[in-house]
Amino acid sequence: MIQYPVALEIIESVAREHRLEYENLVCNPVFGKSYEQLCGRVLAESIASPEEMPPFDNSAMDGFAICADKTANATLERPTRFRVLGTIAAGTRATEAIGFTDKQPVCWEIMTGAPFPSGAFDAVVKIEDVQVIRNDQGQITEILISQPQAKNQFIRPQGEDFKRGDLVLKAGTRMHSGHVMGFAGLGVTDFRVVRKPRIAVLSTGNELCLYNTKNLEPGMIRNSSGPFLETALAHEYSADVQYFGVVSDDADGFLKRLAAIRASSPSPDLIITTGAVSMGKYDFIVEALKRLDAQIYFHKTAIRPGKPALFAKLPSIHEKTRENSPEIPSSLFFGIPGNPVSTAVGLRFLIGPCVRAISGMPVEPPLRVQLAATIEKPTPLRCFMRATLEGPSGGASVLEHQGSAIISSLMHSDGWVVLPEGTGQVTAGSWVDFFRER
Repeated sequence: MIQYPVALEIIESVAREHRLEYENLVCNPVFGKSYEQLCGRVLAESIASPEEMPPFDNSAMDGFAICADKTANATLERPTRFRVLGTIAAGTRATEAIGFTDKQPVCWEIMTGAPFPSGAFDAVVKIEDVQVIRNDQGQITEILISQPQAKNQFIRPQGEDFKRGDLVLKAGTRMHSGHVMGFAGLGVTDFRVVRKPRIAVLSTGNELCLYNTKNLEPGMIRNSSGPFLETALAHEYSADVQYFGVVSDDADGFLKRLAAIRASSPSPDLIITTGAVSMGKYDFIVEALKRLDAQIYFHKTAIRPGKPALFAKLPSIHEKTRENSPEIPSSLFFGIPGNPVSTAVGLRFLIGPCVRAISGMPVEPPLRVQLAATIEKPTPLRCFMRATLEGPSGGASVLEHQGSAIISSLMHSDGWVVLPEGTGQVTAGSWVDFFRER
């Protein structure tokens, strides 16, 4: 049995040797290729800004473009009067918004997002901060300003958000909808991304039946770990996932199913099995992998739950039954316990880091939070405990039921408190690592 940091180092080292290839994505609404296809994908090459954003100085408010110095002596009793030259609307060409001044203070009525006029104009005063004077046709001809205004107020300068050449997003970032706003604003449409990882999932256990089974036979339980992995890997890790159902507790049947999985096209980068990795009579995974000459990097890690987890690499295979048949490449392999919470821990803290590493993503940093109450734990083990974040300070409250088969607390947690090895008690107020649910 090895310590968790050692297991994690092994996983990340091996995964870096199996980095995924890159591919190109183009977003073009004319061809029905929207930015939606980017969400969840990992950026393979950093993106620099091709231009400045905003592309011109513009108003941050509906109001009036003025010369701030002209308001230096403005008071409620003696407001400064400005003559309105006209209106600058959003979408107006900059050449149509050339400003000028004369001996009488002048201003432009300006809308939010409209190009700011050139000349002596250097501030925007909000429309609600002025008194407007209208002509018989209801048009604003003059305004009164009753207090001094600051230079550059409510102006968005050109390049305030991005300057040409600025880093927009760095390689290794998993993209989401917030990134899309920046890409669209800058007109970035071509992306180099990491290929989606191909992951196969296989459940083991004579006791498992389909989750839509209405009437359970004695001794049977519905398979919850398999659907969980399939869903989480597809939606939270953006993988191409194929679920291969349930195989009974039989090594020969398992090896036959595993061969079919590896022969599928395209072959999986990662194979995950649930169950049959502990020390029971029907826990056959380790011996079955040895029959395949798999390289087993570790079996059993000093964690709770999920201690029996296994990480291995299946060797490449050249199919000799047909001439010129392609070689089946090696696959990384995780065997994790079948208890639901052990499966969840295996995904979050073993498989997840592997997927990040093969995708070129950086190591995920934890949050640091304080425990709301003292917790007892097994001294030699690193414990992953379901918890909620409470209060403005974000203190973590460990949920009451932590058994590896208890699904209810998993459904109501905000994430995982990580309690380190080497202590049997972690006192209230202690700072600990916290990982949110993905």
